[in-house]
Amino acid sequence: MSRFENLELSGENEEQPSRQKGLVKDEGYYLAEAQTAFENGEFKAALRSYGKVIEFNPQNVSAWTGQVRMLIEVGEFKEAKLWADKALEIFPSEPELLAAKAVALARNGDLDGALIFSDTSIEERGNT
Repeated sequence: MSRFENLELSGENEEQPSRQKGLVKDEGYYLAEAQTAFENGEFKAALRSYGKVIEFNPQNVSAWTGQVRMLIEVGEFKEAKLWADKALEIFPSEPELLAAKAVALARNGDLDGALIFSDTSIEERGNT
């Protein structure tokens, strides 16, 4: 028998179940959830998670871009354009948002506007 067996360190011993910390649902958590949902083709779930990220941090450009992209994926093209406009007020030269707005405009039938935003996205050195 070890003489250290009955030592209590920081109020716990091996026989007591260790307390697990609760899962922290923060900006990073919801961003990961959104990405996973997107990769699994669960666009509405991704849309909700990107919305949560924006609630935590309205300056998270990837969440705004994801929100617009998910609206496009679920066929909400007019709504996607509105969200892109809101996001571009905050991030006027973000290439990924410009590209997403180009797609929304194209899906709405505004090909001239789509070309303008697409070209602008490329000029901003976007990779989408």
